[in-house]
Amino acid sequence: MDEPSPHSVVSHYRVLRQLGAGGMGEVYLADDLTLERKVAIKFLSPSASLDTRAHKRLLREAQAVAALDHPGICAVHEIGTHTDGRRFIVMQYAEGESLAAVLERGRLAPLEALSYCAQIAQALSAAHRHGIVHRDLKPHNVVVAPDGHVKLLDFGIATSIATGDGHGEPAATRTQLTEAHALLGTAPYMSPEQIEHRAIDARSDLFSLGAVLYECLTGRRAFEGRSTLDTCMQVVTVEPPPPSSVVAGLTPQHDALCGRLLAKAPEARFQTAQEFLGAVSVIAPGMGTGTYALPPAPAMPQTRWLARTGTALALVALAAAGAFAWRWQVTDRLPAAPAAAQRWFDRGVASLRNGAFASGRAALEEAVKVFPAYVQAHARLADACAELDDERGAQAALLRVAALVPDASRLARDDRLRIEALRASVLREHDQALAAYRAIVDLDPADASRWLDLGRASEAAWRLGEARAHYERALALDAQYAPAHLRLGVLASQAGEHARALAAFDEAARLYQLDADAEGEAQALLDRGIALNGAGDLAAARAALERVRNIATAQRLPVQRLRATFELASVTSSDGRFDDAARMAEDAVNEAIAAGYQGLAANGLVDLGEALSLGNRDEDAESHVQRAIALADQRAATRTAMRARLVLASMRTQQGRHDEAIEIAAAPLAFFTRTHFPSYIADATLILARAHEGLEHYEQAEALSRDVLALAESFGHDSMAAEALENLAGQQTTLGELSAALDLRTRIEAIHRRQEDHSTLPFDLANRAELLIRLGRGADGETLLAEIDQRIAEGHTAYTGRRRRVAMLRALRAVTEHRLRDAVTLAAQAAPSAPSAGDNTTVLAGVLAAYARAHLPAAGFDQREATAWLERASGPGTRREASYWVAAAVLARGHADSARAIVARTLDEPLVRRNAELSWRLASVAREAQRQLPALARDGAMRQLATESHGRLETMFQAESVRYFARRDFTMFMQDEGRTSHD
Repeated sequence: MDEPSPHSVVSHYRVLRQLGAGGMGEVYLADDLTLERKVAIKFLSPSASLDTRAHKRLLREAQAVAALDHPGICAVHEIGTHTDGRRFIVMQYAEGESLAAVLERGRLAPLEALSYCAQIAQALSAAHRHGIVHRDLKPHNVVVAPDGHVKLLDFGIATSIATGDGHGEPAATRTQLTEAHALLGTAPYMSPEQIEHRAIDARSDLFSLGAVLYECLTGRRAFEGRSTLDTCMQVVTVEPPPPSSVVAGLTPQHDALCGRLLAKAPEARFQTAQEFLGAVSVIAPGMGTGTYALPPAPAMPQTRWLARTGTALALVALAAAGAFAWRWQVTDRLPAAPAAAQRWFDRGVASLRNGAFASGRAALEEAVKVFPAYVQAHARLADACAELDDERGAQAALLRVAALVPDASRLARDDRLRIEALRASVLREHDQALAAYRAIVDLDPADASRWLDLGRASEAAWRLGEARAHYERALALDAQYAPAHLRLGVLASQAGEHARALAAFDEAARLYQLDADAEGEAQALLDRGIALNGAGDLAAARAALERVRNIATAQRLPVQRLRATFELASVTSSDGRFDDAARMAEDAVNEAIAAGYQGLAANGLVDLGEALSLGNRDEDAESHVQRAIALADQRAATRTAMRARLVLASMRTQQGRHDEAIEIAAAPLAFFTRTHFPSYIADATLILARAHEGLEHYEQAEALSRDVLALAESFGHDSMAAEALENLAGQQTTLGELSAALDLRTRIEAIHRRQEDHSTLPFDLANRAELLIRLGRGADGETLLAEIDQRIAEGHTAYTGRRRRVAMLRALRAVTEHRLRDAVTLAAQAAPSAPSAGDNTTVLAGVLAAYARAHLPAAGFDQREATAWLERASGPGTRREASYWVAAAVLARGHADSARAIVARTLDEPLVRRNAELSWRLASVAREAQRQLPALARDGAMRQLATESHGRLETMFQAESVRYFARRDFTMFMQDEGRTSHD
């Protein structure tokens, strides 16, 4: 559908410009060509134009406003349909600016604030008399004209109500103009009953008016949290500070006026807009309309707002506040739950502590069905929903807690602290959650379960060392407390301490089995299988996961069975059986969706997509990840959707589509930063670093990697530190800073040795060996290569895949030591008979063999075959390195022109000039080639570049430079360095 554009004609209106846009509509200023006046035309947005409910809402908005003939309400002229099928309504054009724009410049003078809000109240009164509740009153929906008059806009989510019985009592909701249970409106201005999906009436708009008045008087919102959920919680439970405590010069009368409007209970507010106007006239005579009789103040405790009032003014304040002092009456203890509800609650909490969150949620839902007033069950249910990335469920549960306990301050300390702890955990307010859980532990430090809950909160805050200490404290109190063993296993697995993790999982499974806790045993075995899969021990992982499926099938544990199936699909993919893995995952996805476990299906698809991506099955991987995003978006599982987008961004970096990776990763990074997920922040930042590295933006890549390293070190997270160091080491290597890269790789290797991480150590050993060989320390490098050989002989499968690279590195060492026949033999072991594109080990083995043959007079050498290797390199780094060896090879066979041309092409790349190590080697080849070409013999550019690069290397490598320049393959260049120094 085409967007209206300037000067286009819609019916008999000429569009001038867009005035604004929202989720449902777009508003344009237009000329009425018939009546020669300015109008505003509201179109359905393209995304809403195909939604029949949106069409109904637009029609009902027009019908609602058309019935309201009031100068403070923007009139509707007509409704129509554009030629492209989009519905629109034509409204009076209200000249001026929104009240929101006015407030951006600061708070209003008290009389000005009262004037605007009195006018809004008059408009609301007219709407309420016609049975219409606005439901979205906020500063953005109020226009202030240049003469100070205001108009109320946007009745798009209005509610139609009965007009009452004629005695001034508001009537209950009759007809919703929006779909049932939709949380429509703007959180800081919504009434508590609107947030809680309770019946609303005109008094809901008066609460919103109170929020607007408060903001006009103070310049700040009455309710403003870190998130929509946090703001909703404030609306339901928090009393904002009195305006006079925020702004000097405001009076207790202003406090009382806002307090009455913002009362949590509708019956404690002004009952009509006219009552509010009467109260305004007490403060500002003549401003309100109608009369206002002061009701007698009920005998209730005064709120902290009212306690500040003085003598004569207190009478007005008390009368205006009325029932605002309403409190939920509580005893010191929450009501005891019936035995049946208690059993479900205990079962649910045990499942949460075991990490079986879906089972925990199901049990807690049963608890609140049996006993709807079960506050702690609702709080734990919010925790379970948050763990399952069910934001809607978590929000509903927390709001139910707030409705049941509007004032938790009078609860017994244990009950209050648990509610505070769970609320803060769900909102990811980690400091508050930890403080509450520590206080809970202090109440009974001999209770192991309290230490476990504190450990979970520490894990969520990513204080993993503290979490480990808390779990160990739980075991000191109860050595057979299986959940503590389980959580220690998870922490050890995340830290790469695989042996320690497996021992903890085994002990947890044993204890659960002894206790006849099938769910706990299945969870421990599931976590064991996940750890084994991550460590590359596929056979053991498969055995553990098959055992989970057997237990889960026998004990009717569908979630554990499905999770085990998804992990088995990942194992099968890692085993190279991609079609089998896809079929297994597809069956599990369909079953999970049919059973209502969309979140589980989405996470399973993300895991499988990641595994397929590592197996270079990009098309299949992307299909699964995109489906996961669709499922997660459908159920508003933002964390899962953002995690899936990170996997997609990582895939883009592997595919060399680095700009796309940066674009995709930006939203997840912002989300995880805002919601305090350090592990995902690190993942996103490292992906961005690799993408910038792929674009050869090395300053950005290094800065991002160092950010992650600082984050990891601040939390004491060795595995993340190793990932950041890996990025930095790769960057330093690419820039030729081999000595610095060696230091970084030494740190990485030390971390993985400490963790006994044999899935990663083979890479560490080979990477460090390469740097040592390139720095002229071949014997030191051989020690590391021999360790890989030993591990291969011992049957460690993770090391077996390094066999060809070990042969290539030994060929490199042989070349640097001028053992050319050995180099040819070793290169042959590294390079398969049928080389494939993108196999950089094969490419480097091929060019090393070509170099060695070129220096062996009796060996066959094919220049075209040597230069062909340059086309097979995957990535610019390998191609540049290969260019040096090919250029040196063809130069050795007397092809100086070809050597010089290869070097010239490579040196033309800006990054190469930054790499002093590669620049020196290439310039040295070019300088020798020019010596063999009489016409170029006096060209000093390459000699100057070689000399400058040599000096930079001496500075960078320091002590390492002596052995580096002593490499046998550099002998000819170093002789030339000697000649150059005497020129």
